[in-house]
Amino acid sequence: MLPKDFPKCQSCYDYFKKWSEKPSEDTESTYNLYNTQHTQYTTCNNLLEKQLCIKRNINNYINIEKIEAFEDEVAKRTDVDYMISTLPRKMQKICEQLKLKTTTGIKVVIFGPYGIGKTSLLKTISEPTLCLDFEAGLLAVQDWQGDSISVRTWNQARDIACLIGGPNPALKSDQAYSQKHHEHVSGKYKDLLSETSKYRCIFVDSITVASRLCLLWARMQPKCFSDRSGKEDKRAAYGLLAQEMMAWLNQFQHIRDKDIIIVGTLGQYLDDCNRPTWLHQCEGAKTASEIPGIVDEVISMVGIKKDNGTEVRSFICQTINTWGYPAKDRSGCLNMVEEPHLGKLIAKIKAKTLAPIA
Repeated sequence: MLPKDFPKCQSCYDYFKKWSEKPSEDTESTYNLYNTQHTQYTTCNNLLEKQLCIKRNINNYINIEKIEAFEDEVAKRTDVDYMISTLPRKMQKICEQLKLKTTTGIKVVIFGPYGIGKTSLLKTISEPTLCLDFEAGLLAVQDWQGDSISVRTWNQARDIACLIGGPNPALKSDQAYSQKHHEHVSGKYKDLLSETSKYRCIFVDSITVASRLCLLWARMQPKCFSDRSGKEDKRAAYGLLAQEMMAWLNQFQHIRDKDIIIVGTLGQYLDDCNRPTWLHQCEGAKTASEIPGIVDEVISMVGIKKDNGTEVRSFICQTINTWGYPAKDRSGCLNMVEEPHLGKLIAKIKAKTLAPIA
């Protein structure tokens, strides 16, 4: 048993308690050793440095397999780079090695025509998934067992993105996605905040409708009305739309430990020479043109005709393809045509990108 005056200091107390209660160990030596290590622990100012201090001390007595929770805690953080930069140089190398073990999320945007089955892709994801439902169109996946949130306003969309993505340290306190905004939504959505860590994938359905909500919100802002005439200034509204959509997508882009799947509508248009062109359907030209630079994978989900005349749903994954569909593969491991199965696609990408650090 431990002495009554044995100090209690967060998680390290539990580890030493388990170790000292073994019948074959000397409790008194454990107590004295703990006091020495406890002094070192309390001198750490940074949260990550405290965790590293605990890990370093406990490793002398406990098998390293019992402290895997430490690596998991580092993997959950969204500000690892900032925290590592604040540590002494001798500890930064250890942190960088730990960071390599973290699971890197994949950012994918999938565009396809109406009715091709984009929402049904939810059924092909094996990991715990949260669906952000902008379209109220989950009729095709009523038997899906995951969780979903119905998003009806742009303010709600911004709040959820801030809650999941965390605060942006580069922003002022009065801006969306700032630390102050994150504190506000953390108190507003307490139930969702406690559940976000269990989700490994965020499915956004769809960016086409999200951009419409954003434009509707932008057109009602005071800065989008003329000071002289009081009439609506559409150029200002579309400029604000572009800023808001880029900031919103930036939140999802910087989520390290989750896969982000965004779907949208793919439309066919005719140019001045009556040549068909496939383009993303989003409000505002800037949003559609900037998306490929934000995400890792741009995929067109379309029907491809085989030699026997049958049409099969497929993923077009490479920029240079026979049909001229918009696509991009940052991973470099996807074929031009892939099976429309998100679980297999994500597994294939991670199998290659994470292989060198496994």
